[in-house]
Amino acid sequence: MQRFCQEAISAALSDGADYADARIVESTYQTVELHPDRGPLMSQGGSLGLGVRARLVDSWGFAASSDPSLLNARRVGQRAVELARASGLIFPLPFRFAPLQPVQASWRTPVEIDPFSLPPEEKVSLLQETRHALRGAPVVREMIGQIHASRQVTTFANSEGSAIEQERTVVGAGYQALAVSSSGGAVRSYPQAYGGQFSTGGQERVNALRLVESAQHIRDEATRLLSAEPCPEGAYDLILAGPVVAMLLHETCGHLAELDRVLGTGWDLPTPSPVGLGDLGTLQFGSAQVTIDADATQPGALGTYGFDDEGVPARSVRLVDAGCWSGFLGDRRTTCRQPLEPFTGFARASGYSRPPLIRMANVNLQPGSWSLESLIADTHRGFYLDTPLAVTIDRNRRQFTCHCEIGWEIAAGRLERVVKAPQFQGQTVGFWRSCDAVCDAEHYTTWGFPACTKGDIPQLISSGHGAAPARFRGVRLGPNG
Repeated sequence: MQRFCQEAISAALSDGADYADARIVESTYQTVELHPDRGPLMSQGGSLGLGVRARLVDSWGFAASSDPSLLNARRVGQRAVELARASGLIFPLPFRFAPLQPVQASWRTPVEIDPFSLPPEEKVSLLQETRHALRGAPVVREMIGQIHASRQVTTFANSEGSAIEQERTVVGAGYQALAVSSSGGAVRSYPQAYGGQFSTGGQERVNALRLVESAQHIRDEATRLLSAEPCPEGAYDLILAGPVVAMLLHETCGHLAELDRVLGTGWDLPTPSPVGLGDLGTLQFGSAQVTIDADATQPGALGTYGFDDEGVPARSVRLVDAGCWSGFLGDRRTTCRQPLEPFTGFARASGYSRPPLIRMANVNLQPGSWSLESLIADTHRGFYLDTPLAVTIDRNRRQFTCHCEIGWEIAAGRLERVVKAPQFQGQTVGFWRSCDAVCDAEHYTTWGFPACTKGDIPQLISSGHGAAPARFRGVRLGPNG
């Protein structure tokens, strides 16, 4: 594969490019699903292709093909130069590239059990066993569940001398319990909504979710939701479970740190946002309890890789240090000047047919010192909320509303009645400043979000978000819908 990449690069340079890179990407996936209205379903497939970027003095061109043969590789390289020359006539944009030492390396996700080596029938059996366990409660009528595996093998080279082989394996699993009574219906998800929990690794990570063992407490919570009242309205202290904190990290911090959004260099990226270049090292984004890192090296997390799609080694960047905004996420183009040079390494593409753009990897809230039990006991009146369903947020990411699946009222330091369909509102900076406690590492999990859309030509790219439960003071709470 390296030979084909080098052929494309050579053709681009011969046609006038002063820089070129090439990626051959082979993608494979398999998903097993269980639905109440039909039998087990299995979908699988894949793709193979070549993408080439070429740079002239003041413009970029990108071309791709599903045929990475030697002859076609030259044509794709030449086409990328043609498009760069044409874009320079319409929209010239002089720029520099952040320096990068050439890399010759290989990297792959550590995998104990290859998910593609297991027969689909074994995965179906696991889902069916989970469904049987859920039906121990008469009101739980059905289950929707899935087990997913995907693999992406990337061969990368550039005209500076880098040559990289990379293999990422992703797995995920989860289900929704459907409860029905004469008064209505309720849904309870495990381990979270949006298809469940996703991570890099092998089938051992699916096994660690203990789908069957989770069924008892999930069916009990689904049953309680049937008779639960909507959450009240008002300002309360909220303890948010790890998945809720994780989704807010994604929407109200990770996207704010992406430099193309900050600089306004993408057509679909409005400005201003709550964070600008002038805020580096000066903006009090959160309380002293809030320290947030973007870490592409974190073992097992969904946003983990060895090298980004510009061939830059994965790295960790501190975005918020004890509440103070401290970093950004960029690519080689946006980090070519001080003080942004340390923030490269976050250029990612959804496949061979798309050029890399800036995307968060794993954006994590660092653990604090509280146990969940002591944090609940320390809360006189409030709510504990779990399982985010959606975050609606304005285009500049200043105001948001988070919708959750389930909540528990906290009275005098104890969890009391269940409430359904809770939602809360916040202003991004004010919300993070209201955080006064974070649970410890024992309660910390990195949650995987398999698909976030971004780009002028939309790309779905996954990310991970590590979080433990955390408390936020005086947050506006209300019922969903």
